[in-house]
Amino acid sequence: MASDIEIIISTLNELLEDTTLPKSVQKTIREAIEIIQKGKDKVSLNRALSALEEVADSVNMQPEHRTALFNVVSMLETA
Repeated sequence: MASDIEIIISTLNELLEDTTLPKSVQKTIREAIEIIQKGKDKVSLNRALSALEEVADSVNMQPEHRTALFNVVSMLETA
């Protein structure tokens, strides 16, 4: 069974495959993945969480992307 962190990273990578995702959002997601992979401690997870929350509130997000990001944020909050 995959760990929560692996599921989070997998979900974020699936989002990156969507070509309609704005470039600025893609950049933030890549940075969040890197933060999570480098350090799986609470501080690192909170940094990634903060970045993803900020981008999820972006006005240029499509509803399905926003929903997916909020799901990841929820997983990060409990990880």
